[in-house]
Amino acid sequence: MAQDINDLLFQTAYRMAIADGELSVNEATVLQVMARAAGISDDHAERLKQQAVAIDLEGVAMRLPDRDDQLRLFELACLVALVDGRSDVAEWRLTVRLARALKIERQQASACLGAALTRLRHLMKRYDLSAEIRANLAKHGING
Repeated sequence: MAQDINDLLFQTAYRMAIADGELSVNEATVLQVMARAAGISDDHAERLKQQAVAIDLEGVAMRLPDRDDQLRLFELACLVALVDGRSDVAEWRLTVRLARALKIERQQASACLGAALTRLRHLMKRYDLSAEIRANLAKHGING
């Protein structure tokens, strides 16, 4: 059961990451870290990526009945939407769809977003994600 949840989390994260049509360096790093932590082999990760586009976001709530798992998934979606330092409409659109599917209220969404930002700061330090984030922010005239 735990592996099924990890597979679904990985697939959703991958689907979020490619929603804008590209997989950034930071997104790839986060996916790799996530796969390792979940015990997902490289071969299995590739199979999960191929299946990711077929995920029914609206059906995720039935596949993840535990509320803590749902909130963990939403937090992960927020993290992936933030990790490359761009605010991509396609990624946030999927995040909003996921929030609706999971019936996540505004207060819960804010808490998940805050947790995702905290996790992003940790990942930035540990895996040097800051270079891509700074470059993308600079493209928008934001120095960070």
